[in-house]
Amino acid sequence: SLPTVDLGPQRSAVAIAAGSASCAILDHGGATCWGFETMAVDLGPLRTVRSLALSGPQACAALDDGTVKCWTLSRMTEPGYMDGVPARSMGTGRAALEVATGGGHHCAVLDSDELKCWGLNNHGQLGLGNLVDHYPSGNGDDLPAVDIGPGRTIRHVAGGCTRTCAVLGDGTASCWGLDGGPLCKNCCRSELGVSPDGWRGDEGGEMGGNLALLNLAGPAVRIAASSSIETCALLESGEIQCWGATFADPGESAPLPAAPVDLGFNRTATAIAVGTSHACAVLDTGQLKCWGGNQFGQLGLGDTEDRGDDPGEMGENLPEVDLGEG
Repeated sequence: SLPTVDLGPQRSAVAIAAGSASCAILDHGGATCWGFETMAVDLGPLRTVRSLALSGPQACAALDDGTVKCWTLSRMTEPGYMDGVPARSMGTGRAALEVATGGGHHCAVLDSDELKCWGLNNHGQLGLGNLVDHYPSGNGDDLPAVDIGPGRTIRHVAGGCTRTCAVLGDGTASCWGLDGGPLCKNCCRSELGVSPDGWRGDEGGEMGGNLALLNLAGPAVRIAASSSIETCALLESGEIQCWGATFADPGESAPLPAAPVDLGFNRTATAIAVGTSHACAVLDTGQLKCWGGNQFGQLGLGDTEDRGDDPGEMGENLPEVDLGEG
């Protein structure tokens, strides 16, 4: 009984992203969004999409010419709005291959394996060693690359509300931006997944060779960050580790990324997505399993019971989402 989204005559999706609305990259390189109303995204004459990211009301697309367009989803229906959205260059001779967006900042992985971030920087989420907002102008040469350390490259980037996370070329991973910190009572801690707690990327000496790396069980291939505080990493082994949804009193030690999620006997994951209070994984069998908060039925299990907060709810006891026959 779960309906499929009508993407247009003979059109199919090759990738999807969700925030306050949902968008899909189509098989011909165009993009369609729905939620406020279903409509094609005007990217410019003959432009197609390489990568698409949503976070809350913000959306960004890396285009085939190497530029990036970012827009507010709720304004897409305003006449002429998309015509005024600029295509941002990432620098002379540089092209954006992948984009990520957060609560007011955006990042792009470049064809040089560098990372550039711009926008709101009130918590150091741009990783520039300061709290100064930064927006590129002209050809983007004035937008500095994030200093991830000598000899390091970027494989993948994800944006959270007030943080940025990246998988490096060697499979290590790091996050920077807001972290609750040991003096923050009754607030979320360990958003960055490293100990000790504290903001990173907002001051000098925290990036580059001093970049704090996550203590994961193995090399990572992807990171998924929610618009809230939860973050998960997909490892090369197919395991998933998550962190961030932690509340603590002053003086308590911050937990490192939790043990790998129990997806079932001999089961591994091929893809991961994280929402405001829940996560979903595509398994090696093609099944879909979701866990976490379920007050709106976001786990797709036909009820509103949370999963993963009590013993005996994960592994073989975590049901798959019923997507329909076959």
